[in-house]
Amino acid sequence: MLRNLRRSPGVYLDSVVSGFLTFNLDINSVLLKAFQYLQTPGARLRDSWFDVGHPQTFHPGTLSTVFSVYMSILTALAGGGAWIAWRRKDLELMAPATVYLCLAVGHALTYMDLMYYYQRVPFLYVFVASLGEAGHHWSVTIPFIGFRVPFGPALLEPFLAFSVVLTLWIV
Repeated sequence: MLRNLRRSPGVYLDSVVSGFLTFNLDINSVLLKAFQYLQTPGARLRDSWFDVGHPQTFHPGTLSTVFSVYMSILTALAGGGAWIAWRRKDLELMAPATVYLCLAVGHALTYMDLMYYYQRVPFLYVFVASLGEAGHHWSVTIPFIGFRVPFGPALLEPFLAFSVVLTLWIV
């Protein structure tokens, strides 16, 4: 293994970069499909569903698609919150940001598993809350009616409501 690493360090470096990006930007929603499928009487779980590249056509994917889109939006908003916290030198987010970065780097250096994606989810909410907190000083004007809405509540309340609805849909 060390000989391969010395001979072709680029392969490992490519894997590390890919793992880091995957940990930070991707989510695998196959667990939602499997959970819904297993609610059907007589349904059996197949290990092959969780293999990389296996087609996930064993159950309709509406919920998993909605969840994936939701997580993408949440990731983008969390990135905005983390960026604003960094720019403001917000020391309250130093601890969660450090733990998050340790998880991301650790998984990128070692092994990326299906369940590791979900370790970042609580951090997304922390960073979105940071964006919402910073946004209390901003407002958005609704076109055509000129009504001004505070950005913070306008951002956080729909995501909180959607999180509850998505959770109830899953169950």
